[in-house]
Amino acid sequence: LKALDKIPRQSKAYHEYSQLLQSVFVDSESHAIQLRYVLTRDQAKKKHGKDSESVFLLDEIYSRTLKMHYEREYCMRFTPEIVRIFAIDVSISVVQDQKSIRPTIDPIAYRLPPDGHPSVHGLSIRDYLPELRYDGQELADRLKQERIS
Repeated sequence: LKALDKIPRQSKAYHEYSQLLQSVFVDSESHAIQLRYVLTRDQAKKKHGKDSESVFLLDEIYSRTLKMHYEREYCMRFTPEIVRIFAIDVSISVVQDQKSIRPTIDPIAYRLPPDGHPSVHGLSIRDYLPELRYDGQELADRLKQERIS
């Protein structure tokens, strides 16, 4: 992680995001892609540089998975049914630090199923999934209020 200290501020979120993605699994039976992310409390509590702004990594995960959803929707119109991907399943664990494996809060999990509208951009993850418990700021606030578990 020392190498991340040398990354320009405007690129930090991209590099941090790539380290959060722990596994990608394509479930051929359910035709779903399963993405598993793990972020530390410290990573979740602060904003990271992205182009000319700063973002919380949870919001970056939401943004990237929603982009993947749009791309899947578009591509599935041209893909034979045998290889279609019908959903993106996401699991996000927040752990104490890089050495921890037990989540400090309940994992954040959601599914992005087909909606048939790949051209509807500009919607937020909460437009698709209003039941999500946190955005990046809400998660950071909760973690700052809690004692270390």
